Amino acid sequence: MILENICVGPMQVNCYIIASGPDSRAIIIDPGAEKQKIERVMKKYNLKPAFVINTHGHIDHIGCDDRFGVPVYIHRQDSSMLENPELNLSSFWHHPLVLSRI
Repeated sequence: MILENICVGPMQVNCYIIASGPDSRAIIIDPGAEKQKIERVMKKYNLKPAFVINTHGHIDHIGCDDRFGVPVYIHRQDSSMLENPELNLSSFWHHPLVLSRI
């Protein structure tokens, strides 16, 4: 089993990569930023992304959700945060983020 912790973004959010083993599909949890750091871990184990899980909908956890080309899962009570820059707090940053609900 693979469980890697990567600190990403200016707030150093914990992003996790979980997979059954090398050469398999992986779950990416809270890919808030720095796609290249996440991809380095994926490449290290020859993993392909299966889906993304967000623990909640703030920008520091969802910033790279749309960069992996896989479904994104979030609790339904937080799903509106994906589409609303004021709720996900990205309106306070340089680039408000609006994602489609999955």
